[in-house]
Amino acid sequence: MREKKTTEKKTSDPLIVQSVSKAFRVLNAFNHERPRLSLAQISAIIGCDKSTAQRFTHTLVHLGYLTKNADRSVSLSARNLVIAHSFLRTSPIVSAAMPYLIHLHQETRETVNLTVLEGTDSVFVMRLVGSHIFASDVIIGSTIPAYCSASGLAILANLPPEETDAILKASDLKPLTPNTVWKIGEIRSRLAHTREQGYITTHDEYRIGDVSIGAPILDRSGRPLAAISVAVSRARFTPDEADKRFSSLVIAASRSIVL
Repeated sequence: MREKKTTEKKTSDPLIVQSVSKAFRVLNAFNHERPRLSLAQISAIIGCDKSTAQRFTHTLVHLGYLTKNADRSVSLSARNLVIAHSFLRTSPIVSAAMPYLIHLHQETRETVNLTVLEGTDSVFVMRLVGSHIFASDVIIGSTIPAYCSASGLAILANLPPEETDAILKASDLKPLTPNTVWKIGEIRSRLAHTREQGYITTHDEYRIGDVSIGAPILDRSGRPLAAISVAVSRARFTPDEADKRFSSLVIAASRSIVL
């Protein structure tokens, strides 16, 4: 299968070290669909010649961030988790939100998530799994397009309009399920409604069977820092039932966090 080449964001910033930027592009080439990559695949993905890919790969193996496999491919090593662990231990939003996430989890017995906006995606930075797990592939570090996730929409609704518009224009807007709201005019309408009521309930938009209620965590100036969401299975709750049962709890938790 031919690898899709990624495009490097051009910058005129003289302080940017291009070799460091390219090294991170190598690390970001790996995902759950591409757990192992050959030099040829890496060069195709990041857009460089094979000798350049070999030098970057050799360096990252030497530093411990990549592991060589028996088939001469490479894969990410566990050392990358050390950086993730450092983020979780030092992030102010994770520290501030954790007591409220635990309380919300204990009160609902459902899956509770803390997400932040990274580019056009919602990134799960904390996830407390409920007793009725239905999406075992979603873990800390997983991403979902912001335009079709409750947490992402809760954040987008509270950003300045020009920032929201830029994110939506940069997003790969498309229907991921028959229920996905993906047309930009419809997204803007639901963002206005989300901002007005303080939360949003989504269902069957990223995956069939999911109902999520999300609310933003705002700083003192009203800017969104993150979002809290409760996710349940539609086999157990209709969207209206989930909304009535959990929305006030999610709002209370999100508004209790002050940074």
